[in-house]
Amino acid sequence: MSEIISRFREDHARILEAFEQVEQSITDDPDSFPKSISSAKDLLLAHLAAEEKDLYPPLREEAKTNRRVDSVLELYAKDMVEIAKVAEDFFTKYQAVTGDFELVSDFGKLYGAMQVRIRHEEHDLYPEFDKLSA
Repeated sequence: MSEIISRFREDHARILEAFEQVEQSITDDPDSFPKSISSAKDLLLAHLAAEEKDLYPPLREEAKTNRRVDSVLELYAKDMVEIAKVAEDFFTKYQAVTGDFELVSDFGKLYGAMQVRIRHEEHDLYPEFDKLSA
């Protein structure tokens, strides 16, 4: 596994941990919600920027001549647009715990989407990058 992919996997673990802290703050400690949501957002945005800088350029270059990589990237690009919209809406809407079911539901959608995305990246996308750097 390349150093970059190792770093991204570590980022994923930190992001999921931050989302778990958000989940805990919703139910157990509403006063910590603003800090936990801010931390999760910052980790996620930093990770996305790092992927855009270090992961996607070599994959896009490979996709010019490799249909399989092109297909994978196209699928992930569409998926990321949807997840980014859900995340942006959530982070914009919730700056504090509102105590309503809608917050729990919206967070569940975002957290679930993040978990699926991470699992797919680690299973499909990151191995493609490692093949390029091998």
